[in-house]
Amino acid sequence: MTEPEVEPDSAAYRVLVGLRAADARLRLTEGDCRSLEPLAGEWLARGATPHDITRALTDGLPPTVSNPGGFARRRLESKMPPQQSEPGARVTRVIMACATCDQDERTVRIDRGVCENCRQEFPDEPVTDEDMVKEIEEIAHLGATSAFFLRKKLERRTGGPVPDTFRPVSIEDRVFYHYRDNRDRIANGLPSRRWNP
Repeated sequence: MTEPEVEPDSAAYRVLVGLRAADARLRLTEGDCRSLEPLAGEWLARGATPHDITRALTDGLPPTVSNPGGFARRRLESKMPPQQSEPGARVTRVIMACATCDQDERTVRIDRGVCENCRQEFPDEPVTDEDMVKEIEEIAHLGATSAFFLRKKLERRTGGPVPDTFRPVSIEDRVFYHYRDNRDRIANGLPSRRWNP
């Protein structure tokens, strides 16, 4: 007659049994060790070492522990380490997309950030490099003063100053986004948009 094979104890179970040697106040019973084994196993699955578990359970123990199993369960649940996140995806290839319609370079030819189809929308107004530099400089100059004048205009319209906390977007940000959008459009050979407060 052959004896059934005895399954070896898990690493989590061995850590819990070893608590008795680490601190005599944590004398866990066989039942405690078996019931706490899944929690300790979860700690190990999340990257904790046996030493981490022992330290979490024995550091700062009160002078007497009347219910070692309950105490260990509470500590294992409340001090559970976070789940390890998988490493983020790495960018292996960058695909250029059109600034106006989001077609990518795999489906259409893109020149200076704009696809041929979008460029054909404005065939009568080709933009040269000198035009781009001139308009970007103009945008940079206007951007600094536009927020001030827009704020004054809106204050006259509303009867006084309105704090930015009551606006969905601060005036400076609205002006910045408008001019940034136009800078990108100009850099991509498209005409700039008019301001519409």
